[in-house]
Amino acid sequence: MFTLLLTLYVLFHNPDVQTYTAQIAAEYLSEELATDIRIKELTVSAFFDIILKGVDVKDLNHQTMLNADRIQLNIQKSSLRRRNLNLNKIILDACTFNLAIYKNDSISNLNTFLNALYSSDRNDQINDTIINKNEPLQISCSAFEINNGSFSLVNENKERWPRAVDFDYMDIVNLDIDVDNLSLVDDSLVMRVNKLNLKENGSGFYIDSFEGDFIVSKTILDAKNLKIKVMDSKLDLDFNFKYNGFEDFNDFEEKIKIIADIRPTRLNLADIGYFAPELFVMEDVFNFSVKVEGTVSDFKSKNLIFDYGELTHFSGDVNMKGLPYIEKTLSYVKIRNLTTSADDIERFAIPGNPTFIDLSAEFSRLGKCELIGSLEGVYNNFDANLAMRSEAGNFFTDMKMTTNESNKLTRYTGRLRSIHFDAGKIFDAEHFLGKMDMDIDFDGSGLIKKDIVLLMNGVVDSLDFKGNIYNQMKVNGRLFDDKFSGNLNIVDDNISLNFDGLLDYSAEIPAYDFKANVRNAKLFNLKLSGYNPTAVLSTNLNINFSGSDPDNYIGFIQIDSTNYHQDGKDYYTQQIILDAKKISANSKQMTLKSDYVDADLTGEFLFKGLVQSVNNHLALYMPVLFSDSTLVSDSMPSQKFEFNIDLKKSADLTEIFFPDWQISPNSKVHGLYNSEENSIHIEADADHLVYKGIHFEKWYAKTNNDEDSFQILLGSNDMVFKKASEDDTVALGLENLYVLATIQHDSIDYRLRWDDYEASDENIGYLAGYLKYISPKKSHLKVYRTNFLVNNVALNFDENKFIVSFL
Repeated sequence: MFTLLLTLYVLFHNPDVQTYTAQIAAEYLSEELATDIRIKELTVSAFFDIILKGVDVKDLNHQTMLNADRIQLNIQKSSLRRRNLNLNKIILDACTFNLAIYKNDSISNLNTFLNALYSSDRNDQINDTIINKNEPLQISCSAFEINNGSFSLVNENKERWPRAVDFDYMDIVNLDIDVDNLSLVDDSLVMRVNKLNLKENGSGFYIDSFEGDFIVSKTILDAKNLKIKVMDSKLDLDFNFKYNGFEDFNDFEEKIKIIADIRPTRLNLADIGYFAPELFVMEDVFNFSVKVEGTVSDFKSKNLIFDYGELTHFSGDVNMKGLPYIEKTLSYVKIRNLTTSADDIERFAIPGNPTFIDLSAEFSRLGKCELIGSLEGVYNNFDANLAMRSEAGNFFTDMKMTTNESNKLTRYTGRLRSIHFDAGKIFDAEHFLGKMDMDIDFDGSGLIKKDIVLLMNGVVDSLDFKGNIYNQMKVNGRLFDDKFSGNLNIVDDNISLNFDGLLDYSAEIPAYDFKANVRNAKLFNLKLSGYNPTAVLSTNLNINFSGSDPDNYIGFIQIDSTNYHQDGKDYYTQQIILDAKKISANSKQMTLKSDYVDADLTGEFLFKGLVQSVNNHLALYMPVLFSDSTLVSDSMPSQKFEFNIDLKKSADLTEIFFPDWQISPNSKVHGLYNSEENSIHIEADADHLVYKGIHFEKWYAKTNNDEDSFQILLGSNDMVFKKASEDDTVALGLENLYVLATIQHDSIDYRLRWDDYEASDENIGYLAGYLKYISPKKSHLKVYRTNFLVNNVALNFDENKFIVSFL
């Protein structure tokens, strides 16, 4: 008997016998299950180390379900009677497991295999006295490893997702797992995962590292101290999944209930795209912590804290229902604090088109912003109640944003209030615009600047304009494509204004088309007039022109029924019209019509370069004075124009703007200028001209020039320094005054003459000389000829003594 037992012991410890026995068992199971099970080699050591090599198990459809190069396990002390099996370690090398649900099947190939394995009465053949089947089978294992493994899942009853991880079609490779402290009590698997890494081929999703403590059963998956590095994210958390069975993972978003405590973690939102493809565009990295409860499709999170970008920080609660379909996901966000900036918002990618929100420069000037409040709705269709503090003032808004599904146009309506809003800073107009308080109802659409249309209706309670505070300004208008169309009404101690029309800044050259009624505008208080505190203006404006400066003005400005009050006197004009129009590609005409003056300017002209052009021209005759200020003539635009000025009600005009002057009505000025031909010609005349009490009768002026010289001719029939009166009959003056100045070679040659031949006592004067410029700061004045006759008496002077140097 001993010899027989020894022989059997030796035989069963022979590798060939062990392999043969295993192959017989595999063939038996293959026949029983009508499939194919193969084991290439079996080795069992004296210490119950079992090594299987070349294991291949086909499912009942004859497709490979399990394939392993090597499976090693060590059995410790176990008892079938007590229904416990203790394993020291299981190691699977190059192991592949293929799980499949075939077309029209409701369960997997593994379930089908196990059902077939246990469907016969084979268990009844085991003596009940040997095995107590009423006690649960207990399995424990101290360690478990998979090296270079793979796993696939195919559900032929479902369609594939084109992108992202598909829980019905999975292809996991490069699978490495290191597990210890593993035990199975009833249906609960307890283990410590020291290592897990894998790659899902179908989507490109991969896990670099994974560790934590787990409990897994048919109804629960619990993880503690879980640390994961996946794609561009690093997570640190505890979570608990609850479900009715493993089949619930086929509907993970709806059926897996989650409780999670996420400690400070780095998350790239695009990584979630592998489970919710709409989020792939969101290459937005967050560092956050949060507590979450619910399913992926319906969860609540508390104490969410995250940081993003340069400034963005958030603390609050977020509830979401509808994932992974982000466009239908209903969210509720309670914001305890949100700090952000326009730069961070513009860098934040969102699903949809456009991917990035293009904020205008005005939003950037808000600087650092802090918000509290709430948001409720989907990402592009929500209600918001927010209070914001920014570097440019404080804001409060209740708004609703909706998106039309057919044309994808976003619309927003609500109310906006501001306190101490620095409008000058935001609109880059700090030199005249200050802070403002407002209360505006708005109705708008569009997120991209070029698409924005915004209707506004409300009141500006306080506005600082050039140092003055204006209250109760009513605004009713439309803002679109850098245009404002609507009505503005101001009733203030310093001005009453009603504006109705269009301001268009959409093109490089702005355009204006509006009417405005101005009443009792106190120009000094408004800082529009710096010299007379009594100046008050009332007028009506009708404006339709484009232009950013006088050189590109096209259109007309009509000013009607203007009353100007100054120093207790009223000045009234019926109409002023300024009209500018193009008459050819390079030429235009500007015309002024009014009660006071008519004027026109026609030809090629640019006001911006006119002074420089004239300086260039005068440098031909006075290079010492003008050489430093001239430009190369080739770089200057051409100036070729003609102008006319006809003064009508000149008395009021000079009294207001030139109080030292008096000019008679119907005084005229005519001129020509051609920079290419170096030609300047001006003619002017006035029946009566007064300057600081000096009277000129029949005054005239002319200029002319050629290549060598520039001439200026001034004259007057009478120049009266003092008029006779009843109290003083002595009059002082000059008759037939004639002055000719010739400018050439850095000199001004002058001729001064007067006479009164028709008087009983002859008076004649003649003076000739020159003013020579040696440098801009040094000149000589020379008188070289004189002839004076006073009351028929000649006066003689030594011209050689009339030399004056100016330094």
